[in-house]
Amino acid sequence: MSTEILEKIFNSPYRVKIIRLFFLNPQELFAVNDIAVRTKTPRNTTRKELLMLKKISFIKRVARGKKEGLQLNPSFLLSRPLKNLVLNSAPFSNKEIIKRFKMVGRLKLMIISGIFLQNEENSRVDLFIVADQVKKSLLKKALKNIEAKIGKELEYSVMSSQEFQYRLGMYDKFMRDIFDSPHEKVINKLNI
Repeated sequence: MSTEILEKIFNSPYRVKIIRLFFLNPQELFAVNDIAVRTKTPRNTTRKELLMLKKISFIKRVARGKKEGLQLNPSFLLSRPLKNLVLNSAPFSNKEIIKRFKMVGRLKLMIISGIFLQNEENSRVDLFIVADQVKKSLLKKALKNIEAKIGKELEYSVMSSQEFQYRLGMYDKFMRDIFDSPHEKVINKLNI
């Protein structure tokens, strides 16, 4: 199921992002501004969506010491089915991922795993990129856009093709972990 369908069901792409953010970070306290920034949602829209989510008891206001914020309500009646619906929908197709990163540099290899395959526990990174002439500002922008839609900070690694070949030849543990865990090659110009 794609996120597009969810956006139609929930009548708002922003609501899907906010719900996803709370499900992926159930113990975290969020200020309204933090939610707006992390989901790239206009502040007024964020307030409106949060008010609706608070009305149905999806979230609750919590105070921990001096810190106060909004948190997922663990006793929300529809928590489990809603979580399954929201988190089991693929936030991005492979084409979308390629499109977002194609201007970052000369891409040689791109591997998705972790959150992209709904398999976070067995994965060291969510995104692994081998590229030359990487434009760091474009990389950072692409990552922030994806993180906003997913609702969670990505674990990622980027390296040059020279470093990749060296580490692969050395049977580097990090490389083995990436290739041994469930993953999908989105771009593979290195024929690995």
